[in-house]
Amino acid sequence: MLSGMERLVALGRYGSEAEAALWAELLEREGVPAVLVPLGPGAGGWGVSAGLPHELRVRAGDLERARALVEELAADGGEEAGEAEEEAEETDD
Repeated sequence: MLSGMERLVALGRYGSEAEAALWAELLEREGVPAVLVPLGPGAGGWGVSAGLPHELRVRAGDLERARALVEELAADGGEEAGEAEEEAEETDD
């Protein structure tokens, strides 16, 4: 959780609260606090904001590290997905 008067900067925008929350949780596991900010009208406009785009914000001092972590985690996830697909194809043969 963030505290004090630390300046927050945008790390990225995601299509839903769930997607942004996933990245926020992964970053926080690595020691980088993050905040989700609903975009558009927010809960006041539609009654809920879960399906609306969200922005993920981190402390300005954590931005470089957060970007590197997201790139690394996204690449690892893509490799794991590719390996799972290859295994599935092998069992189908």
